[in-house]
Amino acid sequence: MYIVARPILYDLIYDKVPKEKIHLNKRVLTILNGDAGARVSCADGSSFDGDIIVGADGAYSPVRQSLFKWLQKNNNLPSSDDVPMPYNCVCLVGQTGELDPEEFPDIGKSFSAFDSIKSAGTPYTVTLFNLRLMTYSCLLILAS
Repeated sequence: MYIVARPILYDLIYDKVPKEKIHLNKRVLTILNGDAGARVSCADGSSFDGDIIVGADGAYSPVRQSLFKWLQKNNNLPSSDDVPMPYNCVCLVGQTGELDPEEFPDIGKSFSAFDSIKSAGTPYTVTLFNLRLMTYSCLLILAS
């Protein structure tokens, strides 16, 4: 796994994908799949055709939810995806401001590092990782 900060990811996308193919601040209403590819219709009346759709629209992705509903409606949803989740999960994510590498030596390393703490007998997991940006990120997961 490779973790990259969002601004760096944006720079990579903007550098490699033609500008006219990137559509920001759009609210997707429908996604249709046909013989000629995919068509996305948006709330502002615009629509776009393409071979693939990248739903990079957040953790509660309307694009993924729309695709899930379409697959379910058309009986194409894999049976493994058509069951309730076997647990509940709450995730808390945070990121520090810039830190001093003398006080936090892992920050100054030239590679990302992950430290996970899994507590025996409790449903908590804490993961700390540096992003090579002089900051730490923390992910706390509570699963039941």
